Amino acid sequence: MVATKNLMDSIRQRLKTEALVRVPASLDEYFALATERDLTIEYENDEIIAMSLATPTHEQLVGNFGHILNNLFLDNDDVLVYGSNIGIALPDSKKYYNADVSAVRGFPKMVGRTTTIITNPFLVVEVLSSSTMERDLSEKLITYKRIESLQQAIFISQENPWVSSYTRTNDPKTWLQTDGILLEDSIKIE
Repeated sequence: MVATKNLMDSIRQRLKTEALVRVPASLDEYFALATERDLTIEYENDEIIAMSLATPTHEQLVGNFGHILNNLFLDNDDVLVYGSNIGIALPDSKKYYNADVSAVRGFPKMVGRTTTIITNPFLVVEVLSSSTMERDLSEKLITYKRIESLQQAIFISQENPWVSSYTRTNDPKTWLQTDGILLEDSIKIE
């Protein structure tokens, strides 16, 4: 446990000057930190990826979108909406991401004995920042599309009136992209 405490202390120290920190780590180290963390961490390619604290605009967008989804699914007991402290296990890989908002239909399936990492989201939402946008729209989007249960991935800019939605079609490998670029545009939640 001392090793993981030292690892988290090192990450916290680096986050004071870096927006995104990558640290070589084993999957066991990630799991040790995944349930006892006070900051957002993800795991990919034998590295823990830690992000600095979000901006007030980012958190307002996350809160608003979570609120919208909770209201949208208010009469549907079959849908659970989660914030960014719930991890998402990605299929056939050693990747674990934390979407800003995610939703599950039915019972959440957890990784092993964890209570904080799900395998079956049907919706993920990422609020983009300058330090995460490139990774969110490339590595993470490509990997999210491999989750069998996922039906929609939504990306929201915190700096411009821009939302991009990727919706799975009847062909599981084909996704439809829809963008909203004006304040009066809307995106359908599947």
